Amino acid sequence: MQIVIKSFTKILLASLISLLSGCSSLFGPPAQRTIVSYEIADLSWTGNVICSKPQSSKILYISPMRANTPYDSLKMYYTDKPYELTSFGYSEWAASPTEMLGQAIIKRTYTSCVFSNVVTSHALADAKYRLITQLINLRQEVSSNGQTAVVKLAIFVQLVDLDKNSVIASRGFVQRGSTAVGPKGMVSGVNQLLVKLDDELIEWLHKNVTK
Repeated sequence: MQIVIKSFTKILLASLISLLSGCSSLFGPPAQRTIVSYEIADLSWTGNVICSKPQSSKILYISPMRANTPYDSLKMYYTDKPYELTSFGYSEWAASPTEMLGQAIIKRTYTSCVFSNVVTSHALADAKYRLITQLINLRQEVSSNGQTAVVKLAIFVQLVDLDKNSVIASRGFVQRGSTAVGPKGMVSGVNQLLVKLDDELIEWLHKNVTK
């Protein structure tokens, strides 16, 4: 009888240990969510444009874009209350917004046929003009009920005559567009606004550059 009881006790203990092991896997620490990185890019740029007769024979130097705080980080910001900014928890920019926006502006300007060439280092060429850009705003604005949203993209630019060391023209470009609430909607909206912003910037350069 004692042998039977001991055997039963061993089986019961083994079953209990197995059950506890299964529970520990079920109620253990949850798997961490993956952070998703998003790109800013002007998808209208093809790179196939060859300018045989640019508007100006001069060279444009484009300075690295700067940004107002806090838009100089990888965080993606939204707001649903006045003066409050919140970043999306599991979404971020793949690189700094200034780098991605700056690259898009360089590509579009290079193929715009406004200048004979576009450089990103003043030491590489004797540039006549300099384009200074500043990121002012890049965020999603969500309605109070959380159902709708708009994306806002704003930059300030200055065109400088390097020979005369004077500002030729300055302008703020502000783009707004409706979008789905959330990081995916924000990314889609920003990329659509970037195309419009680039178009307006090129038109503005056309008007302010002489031959």
